[in-house]
Amino acid sequence: MPTEKKENVLKVIVISLAFPLLYEILLIVVPIVSMFFYKYVLGTTEETWNSAKEIVTALASLAVFLLITFIIFKARHKSLLKRIRWNPAPQHSVYVFVALLGVAVQFINFEYLLPQSLMAGANNMVGSLGSQGLIVEIIVFGVIAPIGEEIIFRGLMMGRLKGHVASWLAVAFPALIFVLVHMGASVANAIGIIPTAVSLGLVFLWTNSIRAGMLVHIINNTIAFLLSSFLNNISNTLGLILIVPALLVAVLMLVMIYRRKQKGEPEIGAAKDYSA
Repeated sequence: MPTEKKENVLKVIVISLAFPLLYEILLIVVPIVSMFFYKYVLGTTEETWNSAKEIVTALASLAVFLLITFIIFKARHKSLLKRIRWNPAPQHSVYVFVALLGVAVQFINFEYLLPQSLMAGANNMVGSLGSQGLIVEIIVFGVIAPIGEEIIFRGLMMGRLKGHVASWLAVAFPALIFVLVHMGASVANAIGIIPTAVSLGLVFLWTNSIRAGMLVHIINNTIAFLLSSFLNNISNTLGLILIVPALLVAVLMLVMIYRRKQKGEPEIGAAKDYSA
């Protein structure tokens, strides 16, 4: 590969990190601003702030990110919808496959193959806000957050890479960043996220539709919150039993999605594509 080509690829990869990096900065800055507003403007107690912190941080960070992103694309006279591939899936049947994929990837959890001591907080996603809090957190982290993350990691980041680098790298690099962002302090948690991250990238690559990936992500997160709420823990034995059929279903769904990808389609992101 010529030196010029390598430099171009490196430039594309570096630029693709801009939006995830912006979002991570907002996740640091927004809680500080929100806490100041809660405590010194509204005069609420620290207990109230602690209960609402995660939800406020997620919503506010995502709202600010989308506003900044919209302004950037508007200033450049570019279409944000075109960039994030706001297209319907090529065939309606694909939505059935991605829905089943969303269920399957939740149970392909390789944490069950690791020592129990390495499993850090797999069932601590749901806060202590009661049943109403569970509903709110499912809406925020099970629906809104997946939509935002798909825009960031697949629509903006992978959308930048796609067409400029090899397909495997366009899938693998955003998946790696996605895993690192979500791993926290647990290596086991990071490993458990890999099947979901790779599947989301493949769905976006093969369908040219961010809507399809959003559906996978929403179903995956919602099931995770429900399991965390109603089951204190999933035993290693049950986990091992679930991994094999879930893996088979996920692979089958990915094959079905791949077989239905459009061939000879018009330019991705044309107005007639994403207006539906």
